[in-house]
Amino acid sequence: MECESTTCNVYEALDKLFTGDQKAQPSSFVDKLRETFPHSVRKSWPSVNSSSAAGWKEAPVMVRARCMVQDALGLELYAATCEVSKGDSKRVVSGVLRDSFGDEEVSNVLEHAARHCYVMVPCPGTTDWYRRHFDEQTTDGSMDLKRQKLESTASSNILERFVAKFVDDAAEELRVNGVFDVYGVLSGHAFVENPEMEGENEDSSSPTNIAGVPNLHVVHYEKVDGVPEDDVLSSLPDSSSLSTLLPRLRALLVDCVGDELAADYLVMHLISSTYARADNATICALPLNVCGVREATGVEEIVRMLSPKVKSLPLTSSTLSSSPFHSVKCYKTNRLQQGELQLSNGTHLIIDETQTPRGKVEVSGHAEANLGTLHKVISEQKIEYEFGFYRCPFEVDVPVMVLSEERSRFVGTPYRICLPSGCPAPSASPLHSLSPSEILPLRLALIRAKTMLKDVEVSGEVAKSIQDDFVRMCADPSSGIAKDAKADTLSQLLIVTRLVTVLRGHSVMSLDSWKVAVLMEKRREEELNARFPPAPIAADFAAENKEN
Repeated sequence: MECESTTCNVYEALDKLFTGDQKAQPSSFVDKLRETFPHSVRKSWPSVNSSSAAGWKEAPVMVRARCMVQDALGLELYAATCEVSKGDSKRVVSGVLRDSFGDEEVSNVLEHAARHCYVMVPCPGTTDWYRRHFDEQTTDGSMDLKRQKLESTASSNILERFVAKFVDDAAEELRVNGVFDVYGVLSGHAFVENPEMEGENEDSSSPTNIAGVPNLHVVHYEKVDGVPEDDVLSSLPDSSSLSTLLPRLRALLVDCVGDELAADYLVMHLISSTYARADNATICALPLNVCGVREATGVEEIVRMLSPKVKSLPLTSSTLSSSPFHSVKCYKTNRLQQGELQLSNGTHLIIDETQTPRGKVEVSGHAEANLGTLHKVISEQKIEYEFGFYRCPFEVDVPVMVLSEERSRFVGTPYRICLPSGCPAPSASPLHSLSPSEILPLRLALIRAKTMLKDVEVSGEVAKSIQDDFVRMCADPSSGIAKDAKADTLSQLLIVTRLVTVLRGHSVMSLDSWKVAVLMEKRREEELNARFPPAPIAADFAAENKEN
């Protein structure tokens, strides 16, 4: 194949591959391209998520991207096969992977087809180590590309948004907020360096083309769940290895935050996941309020060093008031405007209250609605996007951590842990001391533990023992379990028990894990109440010009 590099004349090479037997079924042309460009070749294409994609603005180029579906634009009708001419010269070409035919004129459209169009953006909150991992997935034979990456790091060519066009019928099933690795031809003809053309100034005359935004014609795509590369999946530790790796991580986190119980809940939060729902209740979500935090930087850095995706949201007067946290459909441009909380599943959301002034916070505009949005994400793992006269709920899997000096003033979480007073501020220094080969297994251990949650089994005997023990707890006045809080308390204890089971490297819940969970929850409540006595949750701000 003449065009295995990214610097060849892309369309000239594609036209040579297009043969007569593909005229009647244009999608078969893409099937042929998948065979022509196998996985090993596609992985050597530059990533538009980094500066290694130098040159995509000037010419069509074959690229790859890890991206989130931000908006669905619908179907686009296009000339799949047509006859083009230039002077006296005529030829039959495919329009499957292109927007135009340059200076050639379309004289006859032989076959029309439809393709699915989506707005794609870089995955929000992607951490440096996770982005680096994707960018460095090149083959041994791509040394020129590797040198190109090193030489181009000084420039900033990261593509912030593009329209992905799929000829695959299965692409109809792509959903907003899903994450995919896409490989294809990026056409730069639509790109103009004019940021004023974005937003409300965009030309909405074409529903599937956005002014100033290039198109990526997809040859191949893969859904991303965690870290999907084969070499990484094969290196994920098994359950027996977790019993070694996770205690090692716990010891490091104890050094980071200065407290064993806080380290335990931090590890559990990192592996928590809303993997299922029952009667509108989330299963295995562990929203955590870390109290006693004066400066959020240390805790944020710890989470970023261990998690693939982290979104930090400071709760200030400006962020609360200025714009909605949820996404809103703008019918003037026919675009879904991305809100702060349009995130992909698995993104850790850190709400930073340490930047909120003491006393009353003067806010206006969207503040009340934004606090309601945060509450819904925390309590239900749902977020509603606004579509004119109605709202559409989206289920999410976004672990939430709230950092505050005392108990959170704005949002309630079922789990609160306090850092010890008089200790140094949390620091990621113990993690920084690890080499890449030492910290990678710990990151992979967290990914493996997260995937194990849904597979934890509970025998009938253990379930009965847990039920009997909980009944005894409720009958004991010293337990402090209110009559109307029994169901929530049991649910919270079962979540901690499941997490403890996985952290021990087990796949079957035991009565011992239940007892450990009960003791952890009891100690957590006692330490929290001793340092920060409970107070009613109230919105401690003065709202002006409220906008519902």
